[in-house]
Order: sequence, then C-alpha cells, then structure tokens
Amino acid sequence: MTMDLMKQINLLDTESVSPSSTNGSPLAHRYGFKCKHLGLVLEESCGQEVFKDIQICPIPLTNNWFEGVFNLRGSLIPVFDLKLLLFDEKTLGKLFIVIDSGKDTIALRLDYYPELLTEIFPSDCEIGKLENIAVPHSIENYILQIFQHQSDYWLEFDKHSFFTSHSKNINRAS
Repeated sequence: MTMDLMKQINLLDTESVSPSSTNGSPLAHRYGFKCKHLGLVLEESCGQEVFKDIQICPIPLTNNWFEGVFNLRGSLIPVFDLKLLLFDEKTLGKLFIVIDSGKDTIALRLDYYPELLTEIFPSDCEIGKLENIAVPHSIENYILQIFQHQSDYWLEFDKHSFFTSHSKNINRAS
C-alpha cells in the first residue's frame, strides 16, 4: 500500500500538562476517541498516528476482536477491534489509530477520527458513579484517571496492561 493511499494524521504535536501538576486546572489538550458511547483518552506519553484502510493479515484460530497484524514501516503491528472486545459489537469504520512505539505498539480500529479535547479537566468522579455511562467490567480495572470535557466524561486507560491481560485469551476456544 502506498503512502498516497493512506491518510495519515500525526498527533504527536500535542503539548499536555501533567495531570499531577494541574490541581484541578485544565490540561492544555489531549486527543480522545469514542468506542461506542465510551470516550477514551490514552496516556499522554503515547505516540499516536491515524491511518485509513490498512491491509490486515489475519491470524487463524484467534478471537474475532484480534483482527491480525499489519506492516508499519517494517514492523508487524497487532490490530484489535476494541468495540468488539468490550461491547461484542463490530467496529465498521476503516480508520485505525496506531498507539505507542516499539514493542508496545498496537492499532485499534475506529469508527471516527480522534477528537481534540481542549480544556480537559481531571475529575474526582469514581468509575462506579459515572452517570449515564456503562463502563464494561473488562476495562474497569485498567482505568487510570477520569477526565471531564464539557459535559462528557473521558477515561484514560492503561492500554499496555489491558491488552497484555487479554492477550492470554487471544486464541479462539476450540
């Protein structure tokens, strides 16, 4: 696949303030994406790129939420359908966010482009007390922090621990 067929957005130009130093003041900005109704932001140290229509090589006998791998600049990157994993609903979009770098790099299928969240505030709300948001049990223990942007809550999750835990169940049961 040639680069002119790929629509790439480099999201590495963000300058965020560390949440520990904000004392309730807004962070400069963060990028987030929706997984069904769930707003997710990644750890601010994660590099992010968005691609459209990548060529995925499926891996036989794996769960359907693990779509396979794709070649990114000579490295094989695992591709996950997070919506299918969390909500048992297939993501229909053709966008992919590539997260992190090195051995921790993964790609997630998205329905929509990530959103720039300006003036995002750390929230004191607890995960079980979020109004109108059903947080799947499988991701609850991986939530690092809850943020509020306008009237929406956005959850920062530890993607490395989350996917390491779920990789133990990547093989389809026979």
